[in-house]
Parts: sequence; structure tokens; C-alpha cells
Amino acid sequence: MKWIQSYVFKIQLLLDRISETDDSEILMDCENKLYALVVAPMLFLAATLNLVFGFIWNSSLLGVVSYSVTLVGCAIGIYRSAHSKAHYPFKVKWTGFFTFLAILVTIFAYYGVIPELLWFIMFIVTMMVSNHMDRTMLIYTMVGYGVLFALGVYKGFSGNPLERNVPFFVILFVMIGLLFYVSMMVSKVYGSLLIKKMERSKLLEQQRKELEYYNRKLQVGQERLKFLAYNDPLTKLPNRKMILEETRVMIDLGSAESLSFAMVFIDLDNFKRINDTMGHSQGDSLLCQVAERLEKTVDSRDLIGRLGGDEMALLVRRSLPESDLFFYIQRFQEALNEPFFLGKVEVHVTGSFGIAVFPTDATTAEDLIRAADTAMYRSKELGKNMIRFFHKEMRDAILEKLHLENRMIHAIEKNEFFLVYQPLYHVQEKRIVGFEALIRWQMEPDLVMTPNAFIPLAEETGLIHEIGEWVIRTACHKVIQMEDMGRSDLTISVNVSSVQMQQQQFANRVKQIILETGVDPEKFYFEITESVFINNMERASQMIEQLRKLGIKIALDDFGTGYSSLSYLTRLPIDILKIDKSFIDYLKIKKDHDTVVGNIIDLAHGLGMTIIAEGVEDVAQSDFLHSLSCDVLQGYYIGVPLAEEAMMDLVTELPKAM
Repeated sequence: MKWIQSYVFKIQLLLDRISETDDSEILMDCENKLYALVVAPMLFLAATLNLVFGFIWNSSLLGVVSYSVTLVGCAIGIYRSAHSKAHYPFKVKWTGFFTFLAILVTIFAYYGVIPELLWFIMFIVTMMVSNHMDRTMLIYTMVGYGVLFALGVYKGFSGNPLERNVPFFVILFVMIGLLFYVSMMVSKVYGSLLIKKMERSKLLEQQRKELEYYNRKLQVGQERLKFLAYNDPLTKLPNRKMILEETRVMIDLGSAESLSFAMVFIDLDNFKRINDTMGHSQGDSLLCQVAERLEKTVDSRDLIGRLGGDEMALLVRRSLPESDLFFYIQRFQEALNEPFFLGKVEVHVTGSFGIAVFPTDATTAEDLIRAADTAMYRSKELGKNMIRFFHKEMRDAILEKLHLENRMIHAIEKNEFFLVYQPLYHVQEKRIVGFEALIRWQMEPDLVMTPNAFIPLAEETGLIHEIGEWVIRTACHKVIQMEDMGRSDLTISVNVSSVQMQQQQFANRVKQIILETGVDPEKFYFEITESVFINNMERASQMIEQLRKLGIKIALDDFGTGYSSLSYLTRLPIDILKIDKSFIDYLKIKKDHDTVVGNIIDLAHGLGMTIIAEGVEDVAQSDFLHSLSCDVLQGYYIGVPLAEEAMMDLVTELPKAM
């Protein structure tokens, strides 16, 4: 029947909520509703049985009806109280009241068998609380109540009140059977719920332990991230971020209390040589040893850290006289002068130190480190392994450098750069075969700067990429202009910085310029210096091959001034070799130079290269280079660098190739 299914569904729903909830108030409310669902139908059943048996045994009609109506009212009251929207304590009070009223009416109606009724009530209570009692104690209690109840029944029958009490005992036995069945079912359900709760509790405990484990790992990870955020992973020293933050703290403190402190910039001398010869792993090992030695030397009140590479910084968080500060830094210098060991190999490194003082030299953390860095570079310029304080002249140099950088940023927009063209004379053909494009900067109306004055700064700041592309594009237009004049026999060369060659997209940018201008790439070539190959010869060679595939020839400029050797030429993918002016100056003065230049020319010719001699300034040098079979001459004897208009006038006058 549907109402039975609905009744069972409601009980099951309450049991599910009891098993799932961890809220004590919700749990007690569900148990109260479950109590009402069990007790209310029993009271209805008791009222029905009372009517049936009361009429069968001709009991008092008024007593039978009043008792049954009262039980029905109590059943309705219990159900309504448990399912009302009132707060839980209020619902419990009314549920208890109607339960007490039903018991009181039963006692009043059957006062003759009060002892049996009392044991019956105790039996019901025991059944209802059986889930909260120890199993052994429950069995003993049930047996005791059963014996006492049996004795009470026997006493009632022996008094021969059967005619009057038969309905009561019939109802009593039926109710006992129902209660016993319900109690067992409830006990079974609660036992199942208890198992579920225990399993859930174990699962929650396991999840809690897992959560604690992951929280511990997370905490360790956070501490590790915090350490890495403020410490160098290799040397474990404080990193640049921590040095800057600590310096800012010192600046705030110094500004408030008029205190001074110092920043010391430390750079290892010739560290790159160890990295290149022994490998980066050995270089890292040396850095760790240096860090350990410096950390042992530093005063506990100061802070030493690694800024990056082989650069370190010492924050002297005290106000020391200049002499005391100098002697303090000397301790670090002496510590570095002691030999280091990489395996069984003994190595020696020194350090260059630059010192800047707050607030005399700078008032911000960045400026203070920059000032100390400037003083350190001055130490290197003076011979390395030295200690230098920052001075006003150095600051002026920095300001001049910043001013030059700012002017350079806008120089292209303002058309302040221009090219001059120095002729290239072919010895065998006896004619001008091309020009080298040289950049100049018209910084002021009466001030023209040569490349040596601004190109190093352009390379340092990265502006060389924009400037270099402008030079290439301008040279391409000049080649096209000469072709339009019928002079396709002339070429133009441009100087390319090693910084440009290190740019991964350089070849693609050159290709784009060629496509945009429509120039013939065979009509101009790039001049590079040996510094292109120093850091990574394989990568530089690959870049040169990419440019040669575009049709661009490569000339090695200033040969003989760097790390070059005659055997070195065999490894370079170049087309033209330019002998540096320093060799040309000593021709006929130092005989060994004659031999070297002759060997260079012979070797280069053997490798299929064209030879250009730079810095030819007189007829004697020209004749001698001609005798050595040099291909092309360049210098003031051939022609000075010409402005664009003068260069074009010269082009119109030059004889064409035969």
C-alpha cells in the first residue's frame, strides 16, 4: 500500500540523514522525528485494539472511547510536535508531554494492574535506549524486567481480575511484541549506522592525516620558495632582491636617524677564464668556495650576498671612518688572494672592490649599488685586485653616460646619425671598387662624434640593434642609388656589432630589409670583428652561414688586434680579411711585421680570401703592399671618409670597370 511505502520511505530518509550528518542539533531532531514515526502509529494501534477488545468484553463504553480518543490525541500531538517548525528544545518538550499524557491515561484506565504497567513502561524505556547500553548490561536488564513482568502478570491473573483486565493484557502482549520487533529493527539499523559512522570516522581521520601531511609538505615548500626568493640557489647567500630590500631598510633608518653605511661591490677578476678553460661546473664550485670564504670573513653585523654571475655585494650596516672601512675590505681582498682548489688543481682568483657610502654617494638602493659598481669598474681599469671608493668624478661620468644614452634614444628620430663613405682601391684593377660606410653622430651643430665615442654605449644599452638596422637600410638605399646611376660595379660595406650577431633573429631582419629595399645582396658586405667568435664560435659561424646564404659576403675586420692567429683563419667562414692598421704602420720599420703581413696575405689567398689593408697613409706603404700582392687598399692615402654628396660626386667621376 502507498501509505505504508510512504511511511517506510520517511523512516529510511531519516535514517540516511542520521548517518550522513555531523551536526548534533540536526541529529537529535531526526531522532525525535524517528521516535514520533514509531510511537505515534503504536498509540493509534493501541487505541484501535482498546476499542475492539473493549466492545468484545463489554467493558465500560465511556472508558473505552475516552481512553482510545486520548491515545489518538497523544499520537497526533507527538507527531505534530516532532514535525513542527519550532526550535528543537521546544519540540522535545511537547513530544515528551504527549508521551507522558499517554502513559498517565493508561495508568488511570488500568489502575488495577499498575505494577504490571510500570514494568511494561520500564520495558519500553529499556527498548528505546538499548542502542546506548552495553550489550551485556542490556541482556541482564531485559531478563530482569522479563521475570518481574511475568510475576506481575501471574499475580494479576491469580487475583482473578481476568474479566476486567483481558483487553489490557491482550493489548499489552501485542504492544510488547511490536516494541520488541521495532527495537530489534532499530537496533539493527543503528548498528549499521554506527558501522557507517565508524567507517566514515576512519575515512575522515585518514583524510585528516593526509591533509596534515600535505600541509606539512606545503609549509616546507613555502619555506623553500621563500628561501629561493631571497637566497641564491648556488651559494645559499642572500640574493639581489634581499640585498636591495635590506639596503632600503638601512636607507629608511639612516634617513630618520642621520646615519651612514656603505655598499661594497665585489667582482672576481678573470673568472670567465676559469669558466672557459675548466667548465661551468668547476666555475660554480669556485663560486661556492668564494662565497664560503667571504661569509667567514664578514662581520656578524653586516650582510654579504650574490648579485649574479661572479658579482657579489657587501652591505656594511655600520658607520665606519673611511680608513677603517678600507682596512675592513682589505680582509676580504686578502681572503681571496689565498689559493682555491678545484679537485687537485690549484687556482688563483682576485677581486676588484668598489665602495659607495650613504648618503654621500647615493640616496636610493639602486643608485648606491650603481655607484659601488662604478667604483669597482674603476678598480678594474687601474689593474684589478684593487679597492676604490666612489668619487664625484665617477658620478659625473655616470651622469654623462645617462645623458648620452638619452640623447642616443632620440638621435634616429631627429636624423642626427649620418654615414660617411671611405673609398676602397683595388690594386690590380687600379680603381675604386667600393666604399666602407662609417656612421657619425651630429650631436651638436659643431660636434660630430665618431663610432668609438658612442657605439660601446649603444652595445651596452641594446640601442645598437636599432642603430645597426638603420645603417644597413641606409647602405642598401645607397647601393640602389649607385645602380640607378649605372654603377653596379661598386660595393658598400657596413660594420656589424658582435651584439647584433648574437641576436637570434638578426639574419631574418637582414633578409626582411633586403626584400623591402630590393637591393642585390652581392653588392654589399658586412664587416665583423673577432669578438663575434670569442664567446661562442659555433653559434657565430652558424649566423655567418645564414648571412652568406642570403648572398652577403663577410669581412673579418681589425685582424691581428684580438685573439687571432694564422691557424685561426682556417676555422672562420669568411670571404674577406682586413689587416689592422697597427700592422701597416710598422711596415718597413720592423722587419718582423713585414714577414707577418706577408704570411697573412699568403695564407688568406691560399684560403680563397680577399685581402684589404687598412690605414694606408703614404705611397711607401701602398707600394710595399702592392709588392706583397695585397688586393685592396684603404686609408687616407686612398681617400678620406666622404660625406654623402661628395661621395656621389666621386662616383660620377670614377671610371667604370673594363
